[in-house]
Amino acid sequence: MRIQWHAVIAPLVAAAALIIIYTGDDDGEQVCVPRNVRRVVSLSPSVTREIIDLGAEEMLAGVTSYHPPMKKKVPVVGTILHPNVETILSLGPDLVLYSEEDSAVQHAERLAAAGLCAVSLGRNRNFEEICANYLRIAELIGARDAGREKISRYRALLNVARVTEKRCTVAVFIAHTPLVAASEGSFVGEIIADSGGINVVKDTGIGYPILSAEFLIAVNPDVILSIMPGAAEFFLSLSGSAPGLRATEKGQVYTINERHLAYYTPGDYIAAVREIAALLKKVVKQDENRN
Repeated sequence: MRIQWHAVIAPLVAAAALIIIYTGDDDGEQVCVPRNVRRVVSLSPSVTREIIDLGAEEMLAGVTSYHPPMKKKVPVVGTILHPNVETILSLGPDLVLYSEEDSAVQHAERLAAAGLCAVSLGRNRNFEEICANYLRIAELIGARDAGREKISRYRALLNVARVTEKRCTVAVFIAHTPLVAASEGSFVGEIIADSGGINVVKDTGIGYPILSAEFLIAVNPDVILSIMPGAAEFFLSLSGSAPGLRATEKGQVYTINERHLAYYTPGDYIAAVREIAALLKKVVKQDENRN
């Protein structure tokens, strides 16, 4: 079954512990840090994947839909866009984890108002920020050593997978209607860069901007990647009234599987880099053979 990308990353586009101690973060904001965490509710499929990756699946007391396969049946507390506060309360979690990227649509302030210890994880615009959030999760759930060991391994794997030589220009899309792209300022954009691609959608402060067909034709990428089905046919029809779109002329429009691209976890990031790097290498070889 295909992952519903909008349920995982749409917030990016749209822009109860009994004993709790409070500590200030680097900005002076007060955040709750529960002691002896045993029950965790995760409001992000990516956070859920990271908790499982840390070997702490038994701590999960509740998850949102589109969660990864798990060894035990865990109650679903709603979707990433609409978590149910009453259901979360009924599960008696020590800790609720969510991402800053999702908080606007999840109405996270209601969690604190309900007396829950809810901790917001920072944004995930690149691999370093993804790793920082992974380590913070590890710290919160008492898996600091496991987290550090895993991140050390992931960094080594990325160093091997990363392509330093830029191969071709790329545009990557997460929606067709409207036409939503991943800019250089998103973690998907960083995946493209680490795969050897040059993202034609620059960082303007918006991770996932809505583009016009005219803009796409003007920047004219060598390759178009999309997580949507029927991408080749869609972009061919999009450029029909204004021929000259290089990717469609060369047949270099690809629908890519979002099984890793949709998640901001260290492991998924590296897997996505490997897959896209292999595809871009194939594209470059095809161009060389044409010439």
